[in-house]
Amino acid sequence: MKKIVFILFLWCFCKNILYGQESKNGFNDLLRLSQTEIHQRSLSEDTSSIYVYYWNPSLNNWEEEYAQLTIYEQGRIIEYLYLTWEDQKWSNQRHSLMAYDEKDNLINEIQQDRDNSNKVWNNANGFFWERNYITNTIIVYSKYWDMGANVWIISAGSRDEYSIYGNDTIIIHKLLDLPTNSWINIWLNASKRNDDDRLILEVEYYWNQTGWSYADSINYNYYENGLLKEKSKNGRYRYLYSYNTKRNLIESIVQIWNEEQWINNNRYLYIYMT
Repeated sequence: MKKIVFILFLWCFCKNILYGQESKNGFNDLLRLSQTEIHQRSLSEDTSSIYVYYWNPSLNNWEEEYAQLTIYEQGRIIEYLYLTWEDQKWSNQRHSLMAYDEKDNLINEIQQDRDNSNKVWNNANGFFWERNYITNTIIVYSKYWDMGANVWIISAGSRDEYSIYGNDTIIIHKLLDLPTNSWINIWLNASKRNDDDRLILEVEYYWNQTGWSYADSINYNYYENGLLKEKSKNGRYRYLYSYNTKRNLIESIVQIWNEEQWINNNRYLYIYMT
């Protein structure tokens, strides 16, 4: 079974907190880059953190929104830490703690909220994976923490059943019906990869109570160096990607088809600052 690869960000706490406070001073210089961004992301060169800003029209300036930091251990991400900008400083808000099985696949993610007044973390939500490597089945339970009973309570569940045929994969996605404790068909995803093992096509179907009906398709195109160049969704939307010489993503553009041509809709710039 092919692994899903996440873009992960390394951890450097003290340095990044200072970096986040200082970055605002130079951020106005980035406004000259474009007039069409919805938001900009500022990443350090070693991608140790992400600081996200939003455009405030009333102030005609960027404002800090949140920061995401990441902790690694033995090459695996073990914690996400989220901070918000309050009273001219970054404050802890939430973190996620991860655990893995012997195959380095995620088995649980515990989300905790920060009680800054008491300086403690409180359980909030959790995701728990059950993986069967023989039947290619993955079950994920979403749970919330009942503080009164001091236990995790299931709020939702999903089940993915994989069938692999060479470079083609079929995934049947089901949701848990809590009253009957049974799995209900939701959608089916059929994907195709080329000889270089790059995803080139995804087709999705939805369950219509008696069978599968076509819903959507996504086509993928790549540069000669293997980086994703374009992703088009059912001929209605497309996403264009550009990179620097270090293969880091520096721009993504979202376009909408208006029956005559592609029209720009959103633009994202990724600024790598040393």
